[in-house]
Amino acid sequence: MSQLDLLDEMDGFEPVERFTLSEEDLFKRLTQLETDKLTLAADIAQLKKDSKFDEDENPKGLDKEIVALVHDSAKLHAKRDFEEKKMKAKAVFAKYEELTGYNS
Repeated sequence: MSQLDLLDEMDGFEPVERFTLSEEDLFKRLTQLETDKLTLAADIAQLKKDSKFDEDENPKGLDKEIVALVHDSAKLHAKRDFEEKKMKAKAVFAKYEELTGYNS
């Protein structure tokens, strides 16, 4: 159930008027967003490539494993779900240890 549906059901609230795009406007907006997404993905790939060590082109570059860790860290930060992922990982590790006897 969406937040708008919840508001519609609450006492004392008038039903929320929803804004609807035409199919053509929706297509145009989605096309722009998908184009932006492709451009950003290409920019990210290029940035990672430019940051990696290359004996000839980038001798002061970072090791590819470090670049991957930094990228994963940036994604985690951007999504703002560090605590949620940390709690889930701890639960998985605890269950693994319980089931395998690891660390006992």
